[in-house]
Amino acid sequence: MGTRGGYQQFSDISMKNATAGREPGNLVAGTLCALFGGALLLWAARGPGNDTSGVAHRLSTQLRLPSDVSGLPLSPFEMAFALAAIVVGLLAVLGRPAARAGVLLLASFLLFTSGRLLIDLLPEARRASLGDLTGLALAVDLIGLLVAVLLFALLLRSEESGESRLAKSSTAVIVTGAIVLATGSARLLWYLLLAGIPGPSDANVHRFALLVAVPVVGLLAVLRRRAARGTAYTLTGMVLIVEVGSVFNLPALLSTPLAVTLLMLPILPLLALVIALARAR
Repeated sequence: MGTRGGYQQFSDISMKNATAGREPGNLVAGTLCALFGGALLLWAARGPGNDTSGVAHRLSTQLRLPSDVSGLPLSPFEMAFALAAIVVGLLAVLGRPAARAGVLLLASFLLFTSGRLLIDLLPEARRASLGDLTGLALAVDLIGLLVAVLLFALLLRSEESGESRLAKSSTAVIVTGAIVLATGSARLLWYLLLAGIPGPSDANVHRFALLVAVPVVGLLAVLRRRAARGTAYTLTGMVLIVEVGSVFNLPALLSTPLAVTLLMLPILPLLALVIALARAR
């Protein structure tokens, strides 16, 4: 009887989560997120005006080259955001409960980065340095800010899953979450000591946003919040895209197994957390 009662309770929670995932607000937010990511990807596929190479070559180049290379429509961080927005947005449209937290994470990224870059456009010297691109930069950041606000409005008004905590959270989730929280906080502190608050560089703004997100996801896992699953999946995918692209950009002398391992080492706690969350209920 106890087993049947536990099974019934688990089934009720699953039904509530599935119903919440199909809320109209979640569907519209998922569609908007996927469309915005697709628009960014199409912009990246255009490449510089004088680029006559194929679409696949242009996209792979923007993932592999350093973020400070001029003339590229998107940095690797923005490419990772675009790909994540498409995947997570489609999952939200399909009613996957974990996708809601992923979209909220992407909306947070967009709100921070677009708002930060808009602030950088306020000084007249900054606008003068962009020349004819000032209007385009302003329009892109304003659109990004508007999309972020719309995503928050849609998702926060829609019904959330009936159970805000993981129904069955293993010790592995809490332990790996604590490791992600500790290592992520250490990397963020180290970055602040070395570089300080990011300046007007797009790459710095996006890198800072990723660094801030890591300990936040770890804290969600330690607190056994259901949002930890969607945010961890989304963040890990983005970090993998960025870091794997960095491996291809290593100088020949540094492209050794040891150097690559050290570069990929910070990703391991996130991967461990993703595995633990996938096994938890």
